[in-house]
Amino acid sequence: MIFHEIYSLYYKTVTCLIQSSFTHVNEIINENAFKESFMMLEEALERWPIKNIDVSTYPLTLLQKRWLKAISLDPRMQLFSYSWAFLDDVEPLFTPDDIYIFDQYSDGDPYDDLHYQQNFHTIMQAIKEKSVLSVTWKNKNKVSYVLPQLLEYSEKDDKFRLVAYDGTVINVSRIEECHLTHRNVSNTHKQRVEKYVLIEVKDERNTLDRVLLHFAHFKKETEKKENTYFVKLFYDESDETEMVIRLLSFGPMIKVIEPLEFKQLIRQRLKKQKAYSI
Repeated sequence: MIFHEIYSLYYKTVTCLIQSSFTHVNEIINENAFKESFMMLEEALERWPIKNIDVSTYPLTLLQKRWLKAISLDPRMQLFSYSWAFLDDVEPLFTPDDIYIFDQYSDGDPYDDLHYQQNFHTIMQAIKEKSVLSVTWKNKNKVSYVLPQLLEYSEKDDKFRLVAYDGTVINVSRIEECHLTHRNVSNTHKQRVEKYVLIEVKDERNTLDRVLLHFAHFKKETEKKENTYFVKLFYDESDETEMVIRLLSFGPMIKVIEPLEFKQLIRQRLKKQKAYSI
């Protein structure tokens, strides 16, 4: 219930009430919960012994600790300088072995590699301090100077990529050396091109739920017409090949409606698969 998108609102609302010392109760309830919630919450607040709780020392529940323990076991968490010692005696809610990802490449980034971790931390520092990096990466014979804008993660590839202001994109796993420098580099932002694809989804075999979950981190618009759903997905131009592969993984349960250029990419990919008997 704590992590439920609807019912967790009540936990958040009560926390706000405690932080405000229970002033402006109706306003806080209307702003954070549902309008009819005040009928239930006001009566409950009279019974619950929570008005003297110090929120700054509010303890974590066992469920919250088990959730955090599960998160701490994710290999990617090794990239961040968190101490999980307070969870040593806590049983995780689930483990990485409980999760099976069927549509992800198996050659993801080496998150447990110390050199990879060091490069990742240097990139993060450069982003925070807006510093220029000198970067050398595999198959390149020269040093490049880039001003990192952000790190983005590809769920399909299980890889992190450095994105610079000038539009340069580098897989972190391909970086051999990177160092902070005092060199001046233009911070002119190269606008990334946003594209879209409109797909028709048959609501069979739970396809709609799978599509929405699979593309949960994408901006999208969904429309229903009778028993058919139309989903418009927005993506970055640099991720176009990945988008083609991900949509093809749904087979005949979806159909690309537009644009024509994307439909042609689908056809080309299918012809290649047929040529190689895939």
